[in-house]
Amino acid sequence: VYERIGNHLKAKEIYEQALMLESNNVNFMLNVAEIDMMLGEFDNCKEQIDDALMMCKSNQDFASVYHNYSQYYIWKGQISKSIDSNQKAREYDKKFTNPIDYLLGCLFELRDYCSIGKKDLALSKQEESTKKLAHPFNLLAGFSKIFIGDEDDDANLVQSGVDEVEEFIKIKNFGH
Repeated sequence: VYERIGNHLKAKEIYEQALMLESNNVNFMLNVAEIDMMLGEFDNCKEQIDDALMMCKSNQDFASVYHNYSQYYIWKGQISKSIDSNQKAREYDKKFTNPIDYLLGCLFELRDYCSIGKKDLALSKQEESTKKLAHPFNLLAGFSKIFIGDEDDDANLVQSGVDEVEEFIKIKNFGH
């Protein structure tokens, strides 16, 4: 609750209390790291993520840690390292996530390639992953076109993505 209302210092205090109760809980460590990131305490954040990595016991733990590394590197402006961390996280995600969610998760992270001038690589990865999704779920890959197009100021790509998502909604309207 404290984190959601923006009282990061109090949230960090609560997370640290939780860590005292379960000192090897990876999720608690990552919560502290995220608060440190929001507070601009990047050295503490990195140290906390490094400590969490040493405590990982499951594929979910490793995936969470590498996703946090990715966010850390985004905040630090180190996009290539963020992409590398996301790729490591996805290798762990693959072990426990259903195939559709796994592929969609991979698609949603492609915008970062545009930040380092690799739009063509993002689009080829987008196309490759989209081919692995059965219809109509392949239409959800339109979200990645929206994200890539937005990052690269490509209105045509954004519109193409919007069209695909709208077509998906016509076929499978989940109400959200």
